[in-house]
Amino acid sequence: MIPNQQLTAQEIRATVIEIGKEYLPLQAEGYKCTTEMLYDVLLKAAAEGISIEAACSDLADVVDSNTIRALLNEQLSKEELRAHERQFNEALAFGLPRQIRTGRLEASIDEHDEPYYGKTPAVRQVACRGKASRGTTYFTRIASAYVVYHQMRLTLAVTFVLPEDSTLAVVQRLYDRLLELKVRIGVLYLDKGFCSSEVMAAARPPRAIDYLETQRQAAVLACTIRGKQGGTRRLCQGRKSYRTRYTFTHGAQAEVAVVATLVPGKEGKRRRKWHLFVVIGLDWAPKTVFWVPPGSARKCEIGMVPE
Repeated sequence: MIPNQQLTAQEIRATVIEIGKEYLPLQAEGYKCTTEMLYDVLLKAAAEGISIEAACSDLADVVDSNTIRALLNEQLSKEELRAHERQFNEALAFGLPRQIRTGRLEASIDEHDEPYYGKTPAVRQVACRGKASRGTTYFTRIASAYVVYHQMRLTLAVTFVLPEDSTLAVVQRLYDRLLELKVRIGVLYLDKGFCSSEVMAAARPPRAIDYLETQRQAAVLACTIRGKQGGTRRLCQGRKSYRTRYTFTHGAQAEVAVVATLVPGKEGKRRRKWHLFVVIGLDWAPKTVFWVPPGSARKCEIGMVPE
């Protein structure tokens, strides 16, 4: 009989704080604020997706948020950003099961933007500009890479995105970290934010020197449909999904899957909605690219670029 084992909130807290102290040693040795209190605030803010101010307000017997922020600013600096990034990634890899390296896994790279409303010049130097959202055009940006292992999403790598970082540099840092962990990737999925000329160049013929092609990595990149009639918009014609070669305005050629779907409109009538994907090293049908069913590991093996 399999024993019924459950983790309590206190056990999770103790484990996270232990890992944090080992890989990201923060100190707060004041008579009002202790190291444990500092980690408690950060853990609550991260777990519930709330601000430090809200976490301090919810927790009992905790110092004010300005004190917490001052302590963090003293110990976390832009100059040491990449060092802190390595510490975070080492913490994410803590206790990683060896079995995760035995087979090919599906992996995904995402961007996460958090709106920044401050005016501090030093902080704005690390904030990225973007499309106006939630009352600002400045965002602190983090990109992460995760794998799906036994129907569980495991984040294995994060990287801080600075304004001077190219899209390709971000992908390289995350992908290299996965390789460093000896994780074998079947198919890599990237969202629309990564479908730039730098990364799409990977879909050129083998004579092009580019990152994903060099890595022989099968990948699917969601692509933004641009233009009113020209651009990638002109691919969205007909009634059926299909695959074709397309030359983008920057000169990169790519294999693209053009997927037609029917969705309910405002009046209840179904209307055609198009989706576009750049496909690298895969022979999947367009519908498979759009929707990969659970347990698709075998399809990843079949569609892989050969080693």
